[in-house]
Amino acid sequence: MENRSSFQEAPGKCGGWEVVVKKTDSILVLLLAGSFVAAAQEPVSAGRRTGAEATSVDRSSGVVTERQGDSVRTATAPAAAGNVTASTVTPTAPLIGFIDSPSATCFQPDSSQDVCFVNWYYLAVDASPNYMVYMWAVLNPKVVLKVNGFFQTSMYVSGQSLGLGFRVQCGPPVDDPSSCPSPPGSCVPLKVGNSYAYTVRAKDSVNLTSANYGTVTCPAFIP
Repeated sequence: MENRSSFQEAPGKCGGWEVVVKKTDSILVLLLAGSFVAAAQEPVSAGRRTGAEATSVDRSSGVVTERQGDSVRTATAPAAAGNVTASTVTPTAPLIGFIDSPSATCFQPDSSQDVCFVNWYYLAVDASPNYMVYMWAVLNPKVVLKVNGFFQTSMYVSGQSLGLGFRVQCGPPVDDPSSCPSPPGSCVPLKVGNSYAYTVRAKDSVNLTSANYGTVTCPAFIP
């Protein structure tokens, strides 16, 4: 099997990169939405961090939801006789898999600059026996990544293929309330920077979808 990769500056785009990976049985096209070093995103307030997990199923829509703290992921589940819409039978398993997006991180390469990068260890999803149509990522609320499928039942994007990731502002130092247990004043809270909301979505060839939602917190910029 022959694998070839080509990297080139996208014409007319400042700092945009187009990555084309060719294989004999699939083609992945990554369009980094002109923001591999994108303008800084708007932060969101940091959410609570808990280790609680919960799973729920919406009978009318066939959507299975998993939660862990502030992170949520959803996928469409099959109902009776393959009907993925309204059903009196509770769906039990997603027909398109949950998106796997571990270790959303924000890091600061140079502490003397208010520049951070958001990235994931990898992004992956499976829709077998259906084909994957796309998987894309949104960061507060700009589309920063889109991967198009070509007759493939799964998608995998490594964090290394995204380089440093997606540029954001680290933000000024603020107290991280989750770093100190109760009661208040029992310790000195750690300082953190901005927090950013993200969404990762995927769709397969029969229009079933999967999505992940969460927040990532950056180190503080301290001049």
